[in-house]
Amino acid sequence: MKKILAKNEFYLFVILLMICLLIGSMNPVFFSLGNMVDLLRAAVPYGIFAAGIMIVIVSGGIDISFPAIATLSTYVTLLLFVNGSYEGNIVLFFLLSCSIGLILGLVNGFFIAVFDFPPLIVTLATQSIYYGIQYTFFGSKRLTFLPEYINSFSKADLFTAVDENGMSYIFPKYFFIVVFVFLLAFLVLRFTFMGRGIFAIGGSKSSAIRVGFNVKLLQFLIYGASGTIAALGGAVYTIMIRQGNPASLIGLEMTIISIVVLGGIEINGGKGSIFGLVLGLAFFMVINNSLILVGISSYWKTFVLGIAMYLYAAVIAYKRKMRNKQVHEIDMQALQKEGGKVSE
Repeated sequence: MKKILAKNEFYLFVILLMICLLIGSMNPVFFSLGNMVDLLRAAVPYGIFAAGIMIVIVSGGIDISFPAIATLSTYVTLLLFVNGSYEGNIVLFFLLSCSIGLILGLVNGFFIAVFDFPPLIVTLATQSIYYGIQYTFFGSKRLTFLPEYINSFSKADLFTAVDENGMSYIFPKYFFIVVFVFLLAFLVLRFTFMGRGIFAIGGSKSSAIRVGFNVKLLQFLIYGASGTIAALGGAVYTIMIRQGNPASLIGLEMTIISIVVLGGIEINGGKGSIFGLVLGLAFFMVINNSLILVGISSYWKTFVLGIAMYLYAAVIAYKRKMRNKQVHEIDMQALQKEGGKVSE
């Protein structure tokens, strides 16, 4: 029980449960099958982006260029397919988008790993550069006439759920992508040498070097993975809205970072879990999509989310204060014992 209470995820889960029960008691539609399916469907791109940024933040870095990477990689792929009249399948669309995202992410990794530039400055610079390339060379025109295999995949369903009123709700096939990303991130962080290195770098870069981790190589891999996942998220988002819109992801970086922080991932690195990320994502989706069910204007969602983050930060700060107090008391007891031995 003490181990459970010591985890930030426990408090987030309790807060999330209370909010869900409150909204559900005010409007039973919240717990309806249709609303649950809508929440899960809307969470897909946010979840993919958040998984990529979580890996970066756990390593002690930051990446705010991912919306630009997602936009550029997906838009260029769409242009190639639309203008080239390619009659293929959805797999190549994902592969090409992710390949471009990997290259763009490795550019971030190169400057951060080789030259030891601050990640915030590097990704801020590449964000501007990637958006500049997007609008200068490829334009800002919306692509609405997408290949049929993209439109078909957007409508494909894993299964169709039917509620007690006979209403059917399509559970989209692209939902398995976010499940795959979460599962892969969990396995890498929990069971691989790379995962241990990511946590080690986030805890202390110098210590990670001393114990034998190749920090530069890991940083390359981390930002390459972030770029790849960002491109995957951009491709899924494009499929969901069935158009290529260069402006659709602008400003998303702070939203995704908020989800990651709400999930209990330490902003300074070294701590975090996929379970916490899922809770943070669920919390955001409930606040973002369900306030209207209780008669609160959607314009208030950012205000409510900000208050929730303050409260969550207060819980974490209180826990840290109590932990430091316990450590101080233990140190004082040890000093008193040492003093007693010396006097004897």
